[in-house]
Formats: sequence, C-alpha cells, structure tokens
Amino acid sequence: QTTYGTVDYLSLSVDFLWISLVNHPNKDHYWITTTIFILSFIL
Repeated sequence: QTTYGTVDYLSLSVDFLWISLVNHPNKDHYWITTTIFILSFIL
C-alpha cells in the first residue's frame, strides 16, 4: 500500500466520519463508526 493511497484512504475515512457525525448525531452510530475506523486503520 502506497503512502498516497493511505493518505487518500484516511482523507475519505475522515470525511465519512464527519458526514456520519453531522447527519447522525447519535452516540451509538458515532461510536460504531469510530470503532470501524480505528479497526480498519489498525488492520
């Protein structure tokens, strides 16, 4: 995985997290999304 690809992936993930938080200000949804983001970043 290239550095550019990783940066691009992180940018998309951050955008997704922000959109999810704005559109669904629900703590359960936010934590689920955050958990998925963290897991996908670690894995």
